[in-house]
Amino acid sequence: MKVRYAEVYLNIRTSEIDSAFDYLIPENMQGDVKKGSVVVVPFGKKTLKGIVSRIKAYSSFDSDNSDRIKEIIKVFSDYSIDIKRIKLAHWMSYYYISSLGNALRLFMPPGFNFKEIKKIPSLKQEKSYRLSSFGENLENYLSTRPSQKRIIEFLGNAGQTVQKRLLKETGSSSQSLRQLVKKGYISEESLIVKKDFKYDDYVLDNGADESKEIILNSSQQKCVSEITGFIEKPLNHNFLLEGVTGSGKTEVYIRCVKKALEKGKTSIILTPEISLVPQLYSMFRNMFKDKCCVYHSGMSETERYEKYSDILSERYKVIIGTRSALFTPFKNPGIIIIDEFHDTSYKENSGLRYCTIETALKFCKIYDIPIVLGSATPSIRTKYRFEKNNNSSILKLDEKIFKDSKVDREIIDLKKINSFSEDNIITNKLYSEIFDRVNKKEKAIIFINRRGYSKYIICGECGFIPKCENCNLPYTYHSVGNKLKCHHCGKEIVFGKTCLQCNSKRVMMLGTGIQKVEERIRKRFPDVSIARMDSDVTSKKKSHEKILNEFIRSNPSILIGTQMVSKGLDIKDVTLVGVVNIDSMFSLPDYIVNERVFQILTQVAGRAGRGFKDGKVIIQTYNSDGIIIKSFMKDNFELFYNEELKLRENLKYPPYCNLINIIISGSSYEKVSETSYRLAKEVLKIKNHTDCEVLGPAPSPFVKINKNYRWHILVKSFDINNFISRFTKMFNEFKIEKSARVLIDVDPYWIL
Repeated sequence: MKVRYAEVYLNIRTSEIDSAFDYLIPENMQGDVKKGSVVVVPFGKKTLKGIVSRIKAYSSFDSDNSDRIKEIIKVFSDYSIDIKRIKLAHWMSYYYISSLGNALRLFMPPGFNFKEIKKIPSLKQEKSYRLSSFGENLENYLSTRPSQKRIIEFLGNAGQTVQKRLLKETGSSSQSLRQLVKKGYISEESLIVKKDFKYDDYVLDNGADESKEIILNSSQQKCVSEITGFIEKPLNHNFLLEGVTGSGKTEVYIRCVKKALEKGKTSIILTPEISLVPQLYSMFRNMFKDKCCVYHSGMSETERYEKYSDILSERYKVIIGTRSALFTPFKNPGIIIIDEFHDTSYKENSGLRYCTIETALKFCKIYDIPIVLGSATPSIRTKYRFEKNNNSSILKLDEKIFKDSKVDREIIDLKKINSFSEDNIITNKLYSEIFDRVNKKEKAIIFINRRGYSKYIICGECGFIPKCENCNLPYTYHSVGNKLKCHHCGKEIVFGKTCLQCNSKRVMMLGTGIQKVEERIRKRFPDVSIARMDSDVTSKKKSHEKILNEFIRSNPSILIGTQMVSKGLDIKDVTLVGVVNIDSMFSLPDYIVNERVFQILTQVAGRAGRGFKDGKVIIQTYNSDGIIIKSFMKDNFELFYNEELKLRENLKYPPYCNLINIIISGSSYEKVSETSYRLAKEVLKIKNHTDCEVLGPAPSPFVKINKNYRWHILVKSFDINNFISRFTKMFNEFKIEKSARVLIDVDPYWIL
């Protein structure tokens, strides 16, 4: 038999882009080691796990050095990655400038670790018992053994039973069990005990009659027909489902999944937040029963491994989860649906910084299946690209399902509030509206934006926020020297503590915490059920489900929360939404902030008036005259979209380029600064060979996080593939100080 070799990728360190090594396949493993196999190999003095990316007859070493090639030690036969997923991993490694090992590990089972040679979590087994053969002497045998008699009688009624329950129900001992097994009267087996993570306790509260099939309106029917046509073929096509909040996007998703199931295919439905999974799962499980499962990071490692194994065995055909669900081993894919696809949670911000949307688009292209991206406020970059791409379609749902209910929008201009006589955190008007809902036994959601910048300056007279004229991004205030500094191009100006637009001395640094808002509302409404939802109170398993159930079951009730309450919640009795502290987002030195603010306002407003009752949205802001607020008040995304496109084209921001944010961090400010300048010098050399602009290096807007200093270099590329190829080659040879770390973020969602 011809000697065969395996090319194995090891996850050694992020900056080593190409870390493949040749290993000899032993004779006894010739049929077991395949492309995608997980193997154990020697590496120096260590033993590591790796993934086979290629099988070949000859090694890259010549025949004289072939004896230096080491043998594979072990192959894991339980799991492997299919060829198409390996192709996707190669693309992710290339595009996001990371090691292939980093990409491949995303597809591996929970608990998989390249460095540790340990068994992936196994499912717990428990002994169980059932009646086998009574024999002729059973009655006489049991006459003097009451404990064993109780066991026989219980099994006769209940059938096969696990040991723990059997001993508890009969009050018998394990010795009695052993005696019955020894005599042959009962048989002992091992059963896999599954935790079977579900959301069976979630209260579905969208006003729909679960016993009746929903009749689609003409717009929904058209969308379903367009999408399912590509499931029938099957053929890759990209759909952007742009539907106003409450327009019935979820019912379109359900009909598409139904068609995929009819074809025997698997569907993946992604949602940005774990808090949205219980509601979405309940809606799909109501239709597809036990074909549905959930998968997300809020589950324990064992629970995720259990679902991973069940998905691999094709027990489930409808998988609902957050971004990690995309990498589960589902077979025969039929469609991928990504709800609220504009959301920033779809971007991974550690390790390989992949974008779920881009990765899913590539996945569907490789597998030749359709993808649906749904949102009331689609990302500008994706919408623009879909308008220019022949393989993409934009479908629209312009009307709410409950047409009889209306949602009024009102702006409270904080510039006109007298702070000596009125609370500018919860204004008198907002308090009055909350009182009204409490008296009517209805529900209210109070949204507070947590994402903001501490050194954020705004004029209390005219609402002006100072911005860099080069980048159109807010300056950061530095108290030393009273300077305003742009953390992208480095421009500085002296700040005289008066407004640069109207010369008012009423300049402020604002910031409001959720605890402060909660405290004030609880004092005003001591007898009302008040729930809070933010990252500080949702760390426990199923805490989202518990909080939402409390909010749904109580009338009246108030939910106070951050961005996780702004999207997806479909609760019929919510008739008021109040927004406080949205202005803190305007201070963020990021080109995409306008888009984020408009999306958040639209999404949170969509939580009100989803049933038959009218709703109201109150926005408290110092920026009542800007294009964002004007577009929001007119409920006109197209107006905002077109204005924002003009601005980005002038400043050469996406979608007119690709951004690459190169972040250098470390505990030594001097080392980080020195590494940043050296790296920027090399990046500028690339500029001579590809169309791009380089900003920086400069300290990041958040210059120090967790005792680490952060600098960044921002690249605007107009030829992304050329830039990535040249940058990767340069970066592989670039020497990084041990005290510094370099992260590459391609297509960043935030540049902070």
